[in-house]
Formats: sequence, C-alpha cells, structure tokens
Amino acid sequence: LGIGAGAHGRARLKNGQFYQATQTFKMPQQYLAAVREQGHGFYLFTPLHTPDLVVEALLMGLRLSEGIDHARFLRLTGQPFASSVNQANLQRFIALGLLHHDVSHTRLTEKGWPVLGRIIAGLINDKRHIKSKFKKCVSGFLLYVHN
Repeated sequence: LGIGAGAHGRARLKNGQFYQATQTFKMPQQYLAAVREQGHGFYLFTPLHTPDLVVEALLMGLRLSEGIDHARFLRLTGQPFASSVNQANLQRFIALGLLHHDVSHTRLTEKGWPVLGRIIAGLINDKRHIKSKFKKCVSGFLLYVHN
C-alpha cells in the first residue's frame, strides 16, 4: 500500500478476492486536505483483474535477480505460472539461453537481461494486453501503462 503524497500501491480487498491499484494526490496540500476531509489521501482505486495481475507479476518478478517465485506468483495472481504464460515462447526463451526455469522459479540469465521487455511481451498469453498495457519508449524498452 502506497502511503504519502504521490504514492502508488496495491491493496487486496477485505474479501481477499481482488486487488486494487491505488493512487494518492501528488501535491502535499491536496493530500493533506483529502486526509482531513475523507480520512485518507487516495483519489483513485482501480480494480485489477487476473490478466493485469499476471502482467504486473511478470514485470515485477523478472526484473529481480532471483526472478519469479512460482508459489508467490500463484498467491498474487490466483493462477499457476505454467498456465499463465505462453508455453511455446517460454520454451523458446529457455532454449535460447535467455531464461532459467525450474520447478520453483523462472529468472533471466545474463543473456536475457538486455531483452527483458521482449521476453515479458512474449510470455504474455493475451496479446490484447500488450497493445493496451504497454507503450514503446524512445530507449526501446517497453513500459507498463496502467489506465
């Protein structure tokens, strides 16, 4: 949960079924006024559904040196890693030496780091998410865009 002016976060609803993306007011004066008036500084609560959670778990997990912990991925998304990613591309990335994959983790190899954005895009099953959730930067990296 993001706390303070300009913070972004993720919160699970009380029933534990859904995550929400949260945002607080960026300007400290607005944030403090909102806290006084409504008891919190949040102005945006966006429900996150399974495809969003899968994309976020791929983005956040693969950028870590230890990679994606499959048990944590299941807890966060409600879906097993193996059934959440494009298996043909997963196997191709492993064969090319871009990913290391075992029963508990999937992580980038040294060779995979420079092409992280392409690997993530290739692992996403629902290609509609690539068009709606990513945009290309000048530097060539893919950036996640949450609406």
